[in-house]
Amino acid sequence: MFNSLCKFFITIYYLKPIQVVYLIKNRLKIKSCFNKIIINQNEYSNLKSFYFFSKKDIFDVDNFSFKFLNKVVYFKKKIDWNYSVEGKLWIYNLNYFEYLNQENLSIKQKLNLLKDFSNDYHNLIHGREPYPTSLRIINIVKFYSTLKPNDDYNFILKLLKDDIQYLSKNLEYHLMGNHLLENAIALTFGAHIFQNKKLIKTSLNILSKQINEQILDDGAHYELSTMYHIIIMSRLM
Repeated sequence: MFNSLCKFFITIYYLKPIQVVYLIKNRLKIKSCFNKIIINQNEYSNLKSFYFFSKKDIFDVDNFSFKFLNKVVYFKKKIDWNYSVEGKLWIYNLNYFEYLNQENLSIKQKLNLLKDFSNDYHNLIHGREPYPTSLRIINIVKFYSTLKPNDDYNFILKLLKDDIQYLSKNLEYHLMGNHLLENAIALTFGAHIFQNKKLIKTSLNILSKQINEQILDDGAHYELSTMYHIIIMSRLM
């Protein structure tokens, strides 16, 4: 009992006040002040200045399989977007949608994946958490910005709208670090594609503060992870 209390207080000691506030908020399910932000699905603008790191071996169309963390999972005809046998990080990767950057996939194949996902959207478990939602927003915005306007793509705008509104109410201030930075980047992408002035102002404010805090004077990310440094540099590009 005493050891547990010691661990608890040592953990609390290193938390920032805003982390404690958001931990309490999340536990009590208190609604965020972002609730009043309304996104108009009909007001959008393609963003053309993204840098793409092409992906080649994530989704295998012929075998209908995904490869993450060196683990390959084969699905038959229907993807289980809640598949959790290989652990939470694997299912996170499945829901990131980084394979939308895959060069060997056609636009039709990518659209089919998005349609399948959108049909299961309200049944998602881990995929609706803020972190995978953030990365999904970034990747879908990049993909959508390569498409020519078409009414057949409206379901993508609806998916983006739902993800952005959910994320705006569930920012990961309780975790801070790379999670909050990814939240801010995703909201900035989303705010600009929907031209929402309130969300643009808010997301850029969060993003500016987090970049100033998390990017060191030598350009490295303050978690000092080579992998995450590369990820953040690609985001900023």
